[in-house]
Amino acid sequence: MEVVTCGPHPALLPFVELYRLRVVEAQPVSHLVFPSRNSQFIEFYLADPAQVKVDPESEFRAAPETVLVGTQSKGRVELLVGGSVRTLTVIFRPTGFHQLFGVPMTELAGKGECANSVLGAEIALIRERLLEAPSTSAMKALLDDWLIRRLNSLSTKPNDCYQAIEHSIARVKVQRDFSSVDALAEHSGYGLRHFERVFKLAIGVSPKHYLRVERLQEALSTKSLQPDTPWGVIASDLGFYDQMHLVHEFKALGGAAPSRLFEEVAPRLADLKKSKIYY
Repeated sequence: MEVVTCGPHPALLPFVELYRLRVVEAQPVSHLVFPSRNSQFIEFYLADPAQVKVDPESEFRAAPETVLVGTQSKGRVELLVGGSVRTLTVIFRPTGFHQLFGVPMTELAGKGECANSVLGAEIALIRERLLEAPSTSAMKALLDDWLIRRLNSLSTKPNDCYQAIEHSIARVKVQRDFSSVDALAEHSGYGLRHFERVFKLAIGVSPKHYLRVERLQEALSTKSLQPDTPWGVIASDLGFYDQMHLVHEFKALGGAAPSRLFEEVAPRLADLKKSKIYY
């Protein structure tokens, strides 16, 4: 497997976190997608399509050629990938997709939609051009050009509250403080009710739920980086009441106890550590 990560054009930095190209040549293998995550992204399948299963009782079915994924609040999605796999993913900043495309993110929360049905024929044309691109740098240039044109077409200036939300989220991640919606809103400079309303519109879930998912992801990341650290220590460091509170959150948001869930997603975490960064 090869994973190549590219930064977007500087004009897109307030909206796009990165582009990621993943190339796999392997026998079909299934893996559990992170059950709760706050990232929003568009993923182009440029070779063999993936198969997706949205719950344990359903059958695998073909994923769309281009899929648009909103904030995921729970559930256990399983992907079956293999053969010749090339995926190109545009990962947006928390409010970035909403700012660029104006879609209320509550409509996409917990979903993976065919991007064509949301964004129209333009996204199919972008995929066709990506298929013809001779290199990773050419793909990056195509994505930059598309999204910059989209940015330039916006008729209104971005709401300052979006920038305040982004700053508040960045502060949470640096300080690893996932406990207080009031503090998140206070740091933004906006009143709590206004902050909560715009936050949910732009991201798809409430600030409280967003913080819960961030803490779950931070616990998984900490365990991946420090596998010998006991779950009780991780619970204390991340502000859980106790280890049982951590277990409850893992089961509520991830569908399994911490050790089991970590075992299921650990291969995916290891893959992402292999990323090569190009700017």
